[in-house]
Formats: sequence, C-alpha cells, structure tokens
Amino acid sequence: MLEIRDLNAWYGESHVLHGLDMDIPEGKVVTLLGRNGAGKTTMMRTIMGLMGKTTGTLTYQGVDLLKLRPDQIARRGIALCPEDRAIFPSLSVQENLFLPPIIAKGGMEIDHIYKLFPNIRERASSRGTQLSGGEQQMLAIARILRTGARFLLLDEPTEGLAPVIVQQIARTIKEIKALGYTILLVEQNARFVEDLADIHYLIENGAIVDRMEAAEFAANIDRVDKLLGV
Repeated sequence: MLEIRDLNAWYGESHVLHGLDMDIPEGKVVTLLGRNGAGKTTMMRTIMGLMGKTTGTLTYQGVDLLKLRPDQIARRGIALCPEDRAIFPSLSVQENLFLPPIIAKGGMEIDHIYKLFPNIRERASSRGTQLSGGEQQMLAIARILRTGARFLLLDEPTEGLAPVIVQQIARTIKEIKALGYTILLVEQNARFVEDLADIHYLIENGAIVDRMEAAEFAANIDRVDKLLGV
C-alpha cells in the first residue's frame, strides 16, 4: 500500500499541495479527480521524487519515498505514464517499447503486451511521429508494463482521444487490474473512471476535498461533474 500523510509540495516559492492524505491499496485502482491546475500532475511527480521541496510522509512497502531519488523509486516498481506520453518520435514503436530498462522481475512478456495492444503489434515498425494520439497512449502504457513495474501512475490517459479509443483504454485498465497491478489514475473525466476505480479522491486547489468508495461515487456522479466543471 502507498500511504500518504500530510503531504505538502512546492514549485519554487509556490505551495501547490496542501496536507494531502491518501491511501492506495495494492491491487486496486484509485482515481485522483480534479480540474486543470488542481494539483493532480504535481501529486504524480511528487510520488516519483520529481518535486524539489516536500514535507510529510509518502510510504510504500514500509519505505518513505520522499527520502529516495527518482531512480530508486522506479526500482521499487513504480512507473509513471505522463500526460504527454513521452514517445520518442524518431524511434519505431518496437524501439520505444524496448528502450526502458527492466527494473524488476516479472515484467510483462512481449506476446502478452501485443495481445493487450494489438495496434502496437501492427505498428511495430512505424515511427513515433506516425502514430495517432491513441496509439501513442497505448505504447506509453505498454512500455512501462514491460519494465516489471507493478504500481502504475497514469496521468490523464484519455486526454484528447476519440471515444472509441477511450473505451479501449478503459478495457485495458480493467485487464491490467485483473492481473494484480496497482493503479493511480489521474483524470478529469468522471464518467470514464466511474466503472473502473475502487476508490475516488477529489482534489481542488492542491487539497483533497472528498473521498468516495465506488458505490458512493456512482450515487454522487452529478456532484462530481459539478466540481470538475463539466
């Protein structure tokens, strides 16, 4: 489990996360929902050790991640799939897929990855610049599954994608969860995460303003939409 207590983070002199408390149980999908600028991506960057000044505790498997370097955090099996996907445009799909190092035993075999993402197999020789947004997102997720990471941080995986691709991403997340992966999913789209997550946190102005179990979330979806400005 990832346990977050009284977590604060700063960009320069700007205080951007304000005393966050969260729990992310192993094998569960947890969402962090909020508008643009609410602090969602900052939360992801803090988990990966990419923020300069932080206070509080952020404990994973008994180790406080705030005391570790980003490479040490990655070697504990935590991987970030960033909002911009970070696909190398001049490399082929296969080269992008095999570029990250294996950081832990048990990484997903390439045949399994291709079964999850048939588009990736079909586009194996295509350059990153030739991929659609949806194909880039699939490749970004596939790439971290191969590394052996078991705790996945997915930052806005549906941003700018067509509805049919959004549905495919949802199916993939369900399949990954069924394999025992732990997922923190950052989103603005409450309807997308409604049937995916076990626990939902709502963030506003860098602070958690609500926490809901799946059943509570479904009953309050209209209120969530209002908070998100939908």
